[in-house]
Amino acid sequence: VIGVRETNTGRFQIGGGFSTDSGAFAHVILSQQNFDIMRWRRPYFWQGAGQKVTLRTVAGGRYSNYVLDFEEPWFRGRKLKFKTSIYTRESRFYSDKFDVEETGIRLGLERAVFGDESFRGKMRYTIEDIGLVDMKNTASTELLAEQGNSLISVISPGLVYDTRGDGFLPNKGQRSSIDLEYAPGELASEKEFYGLHLKSAWYFKGLGKGHVLEFLSQAKSYESLVGGQPVPYLYRPYLGGSRSLRAYPYREVGPRGSAGDYIGGNTMMHATMEYSVPTPFKIMRFATFYDLGVVNSDSYDFNTSGYNDDYGFGIRLEIPLLGPIRLDYAIPLTDDGNN
Repeated sequence: VIGVRETNTGRFQIGGGFSTDSGAFAHVILSQQNFDIMRWRRPYFWQGAGQKVTLRTVAGGRYSNYVLDFEEPWFRGRKLKFKTSIYTRESRFYSDKFDVEETGIRLGLERAVFGDESFRGKMRYTIEDIGLVDMKNTASTELLAEQGNSLISVISPGLVYDTRGDGFLPNKGQRSSIDLEYAPGELASEKEFYGLHLKSAWYFKGLGKGHVLEFLSQAKSYESLVGGQPVPYLYRPYLGGSRSLRAYPYREVGPRGSAGDYIGGNTMMHATMEYSVPTPFKIMRFATFYDLGVVNSDSYDFNTSGYNDDYGFGIRLEIPLLGPIRLDYAIPLTDDGNN
C-alpha cells in the first residue's frame, strides 16, 4: 500500500537581476507544473494532467519580454512532447543605432527516436514578425537596408543526443545536437534563407573530488535562398557577450558595416573549455576558462585566420530559492582587428 501526497505544483516568483548583455531587469513568473487545459470542474480547476504552463514577464531599461509557454508531455495519448510559445520582445541592447522588436508563435514536437531515450528528434515551426526599428541615420548602409519589420516563417527539424543525466552541473556524458532552419517563400516567409547549427558539449570528472571539466564546441552557417537578399540580421551567427566570447561586448565580434557597426556574419565557429572546482562554501564554485571563436562574412567559410580568443576566471553561485548566478572576468588575448 502506497500513500501519495502531491506537493504544490503552482509557483509564483518575483525578482530581478543584472546581465552584462541586457542590463538590469525585473521579472514576474507564474507557472503550473500539473496543468490540465481540459479540466474545468472544481475542486481541481485546470489541474491534473501533468501539463506545464508558464507566464513570464521581464521588464528592464534595455529589454522587455512577455512569454506564455505550454507543454503537453503526452500529446494525443502518446509519448510525444508538444510545446508552444507565444512571445513578444523589445530589445535596446543590440546596438546604440537601433532597437529590435520580435513577436511570434512557436510550435514544436519532440520524442525519443531509435528506441533510445538519449536520442530526441525535434520538429519546430516558428512564425514571427521581427524588425530593426528606430534606426539612426548614422547606421551602416547594410543595417539601413534592413530597417523595418519582416514576416519570417521557419521550419526547424533537429536531433539531440544527451547522456548527461540530471543535476545542476553534470560531470560525465555529453549533449550533441544538429538543427536545420529553413525559411522558404512557400511558407510565406518574406526573407528566404536556410541555416545549419552543430553543437556539442562534453563533461568529465576533474583531478579532484567535485572538479568538473567542460568542453563546448559549435559551428553555424546560414545562406540566403535569394540572390542579393541578405540573411536577416537577427538570424546571422554572432559572437561576443557573456555566453560566448566573454572578453568582448555582446555581438561585437566579426565583420563591420560601412559606418563601423557590427553587422554579423554568415558563418561562426566557437569553442570553450572550462574547469570548475568546489569551495568551502557549499553554494559556490570557482572556475577558470578559455574561449575561442571566429565570425566570417561568407556562408560556409570556415577559415580561422581571423580568430578571437580570451581567458579568465569566475565564480558560480547556486543559491536556494534564487537560482544560479554566474560572475566572470575575461581578458582578451587575440582579436580579429575589428574589436
